[in-house]
Amino acid sequence: MKRDLLASVGANASPLEKAAKQVLSEALDCIEVHPCDEGDDAVAAKQLSPELRALLQALTGHNEV
Repeated sequence: MKRDLLASVGANASPLEKAAKQVLSEALDCIEVHPCDEGDDAVAAKQLSPELRALLQALTGHNEV
């Protein structure tokens, strides 16, 4: 199942939320995952640093890592 965890941060987001989305998007894109998991941010998020996982949780509520 492919999931874009940052899809909920839209055009009406605050500048801080948009900046956090950019940071997290870049970090998630840099993580190498198995080919069948490409595009699934939930899988990639497991490899984020604790600080970036905390930022992801604060921004999206995602807490499955």
